[in-house]
Amino acid sequence: MNGKFQINGADAYTLYGVLFLEGTLKELIRLPRRKEGYARNWPDENGTERDLSVNAFESRELTLPLLLIGSSRTDFNNKMAALENILTDDEIILDSIDLNRRFKLLYRQMNEITDLQYHPSGDCFAVFSLEMYDDYPTEKFDIV
Repeated sequence: MNGKFQINGADAYTLYGVLFLEGTLKELIRLPRRKEGYARNWPDENGTERDLSVNAFESRELTLPLLLIGSSRTDFNNKMAALENILTDDEIILDSIDLNRRFKLLYRQMNEITDLQYHPSGDCFAVFSLEMYDDYPTEKFDIV
């Protein structure tokens, strides 16, 4: 599964132990919501007159499901701390190799951990989702 996503140029699985789960690609390609803009609903005419000279869109709020894996308790804790540091520092660059697209995302919050296996002498993992802002909802960034 490694090689499918990169965070700030590093393989998400190798560096952070992160595997993006089913639904991630659907969330990443979801279209943004159009901002209302200027509109006038004339009482004596059908429909609404809209100013289409400016097309603006809301920031997207994405929910990315993921699994974080560590080979030991120490490895898990280190990967979780590294992920926390990068998410809370600044916006991240998320590259989807399958989509051949780059996304510039800002961390909003981590949702409830739905599964946690924390073994003192073996593999440890957590399943949760991250809520992220995409403040560039219509820009297409190529992976460079």
